[in-house]
Amino acid sequence: MLKRKLLIVGLFILLAFPTIPRSILAQEITLPENPLMGRMLFYQKGCLGCHSVRGEGGNVGPDLSNKGHNRSVTQMVGTMWNHFPKMYQKMSQEGIPFPRFTTEEMAELLAYIYFAGYFDKPATTADRLKGMTLFSEKGCKKCHSLDGAGGDVGPDLTAWDRFASPVLWAQLMWNHGSTMRDKMITKNIPWPKFEGNEMRDLVAYIYRANWPPKQDVSYSLPGNPAEGKRLFNEKKCVQCHSIFGTGGKIGPSLTDKRYDRTVTQLIGIMWNHAPGMFEKMELAGIQRPQFSGGEMSDIVSFLFFLGYFDRPGSADNGRRLFFVKKCALCHGLRGEGGKLGPNLTKYSNIEQPLQPVHIAQAMWNHAPLMAEIMKARNIAWPRLEENDVNDLMAFIRGTGSNN
Repeated sequence: MLKRKLLIVGLFILLAFPTIPRSILAQEITLPENPLMGRMLFYQKGCLGCHSVRGEGGNVGPDLSNKGHNRSVTQMVGTMWNHFPKMYQKMSQEGIPFPRFTTEEMAELLAYIYFAGYFDKPATTADRLKGMTLFSEKGCKKCHSLDGAGGDVGPDLTAWDRFASPVLWAQLMWNHGSTMRDKMITKNIPWPKFEGNEMRDLVAYIYRANWPPKQDVSYSLPGNPAEGKRLFNEKKCVQCHSIFGTGGKIGPSLTDKRYDRTVTQLIGIMWNHAPGMFEKMELAGIQRPQFSGGEMSDIVSFLFFLGYFDRPGSADNGRRLFFVKKCALCHGLRGEGGKLGPNLTKYSNIEQPLQPVHIAQAMWNHAPLMAEIMKARNIAWPRLEENDVNDLMAFIRGTGSNN
């Protein structure tokens, strides 16, 4: 058993705003305390025999760090379903034992695959050289010195090469951001903007003295998303930004679109918008929060996990899919459907709501048997599109929108 779980229930805001209505709950998803805990399962269950994560593992299947993090949990479940026949056939041909998962194990594995996209690809020597150019082009050198060259307005960064974590850089820059802004205005230095992997390259350059890293620093412990949610309220971020429609409107909603970003790219976005945020907070009389310890890591981890959740699915579309995708041939639900497979009515109990991980675990563990039965009955393996699992879950639960 896990020592404790992070229960992120719909990302509702408790401190500053009313609870999000039940219909807005973005699924009660139980996550492991450390999103990297699934890494051990990835080894133990033999997943790395076919798949790699960040280049580590097999090449029979795709590198999952390139495929998981820009998809919600239900979209990941749909992808697993779609590729199962091919995966199972390959495993049978190669004599690879078919692994089975408990609900907890599946939760850990899905969170690990999703969170693998949080980390940046390691910077190369060429990337570090780009970082050196950026140090001058972005104006950093006008205020900061490095190895005896540069300005003296800000701190000398020569000894900062031990700070490998980009999240720590974000915390330091945020805490001192308004002071930096004022000094840059005085010196007529424009606020630099970072695109793509530029922030990663800059950090890699400043980390020069410890290059190449003695260990993969990107695998340092991630933040705690649940703690980040609490800080999101406590630090008054919710006064400016909304999540699933709840929160302030001074800044953009953080869930209107899905961001396909790594940790340093997220930090780059925060940096780019810092002057505008500071100005709006001053105009609104909101005191700019300070972050200490691992607080910024928790906040960034929370923001990254927003993409893991779905908006409520369409129960009407889910009902249509239940019959179109042939689920009803084997499964019964509230008096409709077949009896060959388990009856799904029990999952309509709102007190014990169906979670995506339940779907993933059940489908994976029973997929070999389902494949045999479907083949015997000449039923084609249905393909699930992007939001189909979410809509099917809304129908099974008896919740969600009806459009």
